[in-house]
Amino acid sequence: MASLKHVICNGLRISYGVYGSGRRSLMLFHGLVGSSRLDSADIQPVEARDLRLIIVDRPGYGDSDCFAMNRISDFVPMAEAVLNELGIDRLDLAGASAGASYAWAAAAAWGERVNDLFILAGVPTVYKPEILDLYSGENLELYRAIPDMSLEELQDFFTGVITGDEVISRGHGEVIPWLEDSTRNRCHGMASQTRLQIRDWGIDFGHIRATVHLFHSPGDEEVPFEAANKMAELVPGSRLNIDGKEDKAPEPEEHMASIDRGIAWMLSRY
Repeated sequence: MASLKHVICNGLRISYGVYGSGRRSLMLFHGLVGSSRLDSADIQPVEARDLRLIIVDRPGYGDSDCFAMNRISDFVPMAEAVLNELGIDRLDLAGASAGASYAWAAAAAWGERVNDLFILAGVPTVYKPEILDLYSGENLELYRAIPDMSLEELQDFFTGVITGDEVISRGHGEVIPWLEDSTRNRCHGMASQTRLQIRDWGIDFGHIRATVHLFHSPGDEEVPFEAANKMAELVPGSRLNIDGKEDKAPEPEEHMASIDRGIAWMLSRY
């Protein structure tokens, strides 16, 4: 069963969900669209493992307060407040898609406390020109446009994209929980996340002591596979797990499908 809670850190409300009651703890940082609320179908595989899964809502997502951060690493103390509340000393970390930057940041800050770090179809360090140059098409255009867009303009952009997407509901108009949480506060979380993604994350990758596992599809249409290769080079001993054939061409919806496969692959290790 899910346990949805919150903690107060520096006067700010941070919401989070806890799933399963196993001996090993795993903190997952959700993607650009996501939250601490899982569907029952997603909870069952977690509860079948020797695992306690913690998912933290970033600013503007779920029931977390809206507040400004200057860089990705600013969120680490908020995530640590959750660990302290739960009495967790050692754990594993995972970051899916846009949540990868937060997982990298936490791993760098917590050093020996982190055993394994899983990066699932992770967005790379796009603030670096040599990484951004690997992108093309609409994704590249958006990243290049973001510096000239205000937070409000990005909120308008994401509100238009999400509310115009048929995925917002399924069967009898039931809104998908994590999608509802992503669009709260007029997509503040999504807009803020995107702005932070293109700034220096404030991470010293040399401080990471965890074993790093990257899971990425060569057919990922949103995050170039070459970028995953570059990220694997940042920490000695990192393991790049290829999702599918190396010569697979990018195709629509592969990014989200690869995240799902990556989560299943990760859970199989517990």
